[in-house]
Amino acid sequence: KTNKPIAMGAIGFDLTERKKTQKEILDLQSKMDAAIRIGKIGYWDFDMNTKTYICSPLIYHIYNIEPDIVIDIPFLESLIHPDDLEMHRQNVMLILKEKTTHAFSYRIIVKDGSVKYLMVETEVDRNDDNRAVNIRGTIIDITKQKEADFEILKLQNRMNAAIRIGNIGYWHWDMTGDVVEWSKEIYAIHEID
Repeated sequence: KTNKPIAMGAIGFDLTERKKTQKEILDLQSKMDAAIRIGKIGYWDFDMNTKTYICSPLIYHIYNIEPDIVIDIPFLESLIHPDDLEMHRQNVMLILKEKTTHAFSYRIIVKDGSVKYLMVETEVDRNDDNRAVNIRGTIIDITKQKEADFEILKLQNRMNAAIRIGNIGYWHWDMTGDVVEWSKEIYAIHEID
């Protein structure tokens, strides 16, 4: 016996296409990560076996919780505003029973006692028996939009009160249809029924 090699061989592969595909995948991943970061979109998967959520880092930021916390159904429900809890449960049941996609919003109460408004989009994979086997979704903090909506409503109510109290009428001329619309106050000012 000798330890000297008796033959040598080599195999070569052209990895150009594989490297190109890997680069395209990494570029796409980078773009998706940027879209999620810029859009402030949290995403999650619900593990049907452990009944826990597997979440992106932004979810913990949105919920204002520590990243090492395990988010399960009881913990999530402890954050939901009491007035929205039953509606949230009904939406989850609807998703589990019959939907493949579903969107809804609800409020949570964070550590400092403030309220956040969240928009949830869900997607469900079902087996041949139509049972949910995988649930995933996104969450966006829509608190600023909701606060702006409330401010607009408040200003609109004040304007309506000023119109009513001041006996002020207004009219609108739609030039595309050549239609003039009067408010009920204009009719009252002109004593027209």
